[in-house]
Amino acid sequence: MNPTAPIEYTVEDGLAHVERHREEIMANYHASPDIPQWMRSPRLETMWQAGCWLNSTLCENGASEAEVHDIGFAHGQRCVFGDPWKWAVIYANEYRAINCVRDQPGKALADAINREHIGTP
Repeated sequence: MNPTAPIEYTVEDGLAHVERHREEIMANYHASPDIPQWMRSPRLETMWQAGCWLNSTLCENGASEAEVHDIGFAHGQRCVFGDPWKWAVIYANEYRAINCVRDQPGKALADAINREHIGTP
């Protein structure tokens, strides 16, 4: 753990990271073959930026490649209805505190999110 890092991450920490690395982050966004042109939007850019910061923060805190992948997928699921920066900060702080994130990506998380936001069973 980085002893000079803040006690708790904030959205401002994430936004500052994006500003420092904007050129690289956005070049990777525009070059990504995984994002079809029809999906590209300001909202998706925000999700991408928040996800890049989250991935970087998880790595700084010792997360494995598999953990970064799974947490990033859960972050994407949460972003369907939620604020990308809010969830990036929640997951970064949770990982830093307990070396894991309680949300696990997949159908169970999708069902929980749907129940929270659209009331499906």
